Amino acid sequence: MNNLKKFNYLLGECDGIYHEFANKFKMSDSQMRILYTICDLGKTCLIKDLIFYSGLTKQTINSALRGLEKEEIISLSYVDKKSKSVSLTNKGEKICEDSVELIIKYEKEIFASWSDEEVSIYLNLMKRYNDALRKRLGDLK
Repeated sequence: MNNLKKFNYLLGECDGIYHEFANKFKMSDSQMRILYTICDLGKTCLIKDLIFYSGLTKQTINSALRGLEKEEIISLSYVDKKSKSVSLTNKGEKICEDSVELIIKYEKEIFASWSDEEVSIYLNLMKRYNDALRKRLGDLK
């Protein structure tokens, strides 16, 4: 298998694993990504930070937030005229405790099993790859 095929297989496999987690927790992929990001940022965050750190589009986030708010998993509040924050409700905290916080725990355990050098190499290469690919996206007219 050439490197690009191997990379694409591994990328797809990783996406598939996170999709399976979402299914196990009876969530959509976007709901899980949003709840994961909120937990990772400290249980409350600005929507603009949620967009930045989750990698999801503003439209996807707004749509998923409406559903999560309707289910009383999150609450939204205005920080100022242009900014809203999103916070986990008590129900949301319990859901996250039983789902995304387990994933975060597993991820931390995996990183802890790697040397500092391995973690650094992995993260630096991912960043370089993403930056280079993002530049190519910007080159498209």
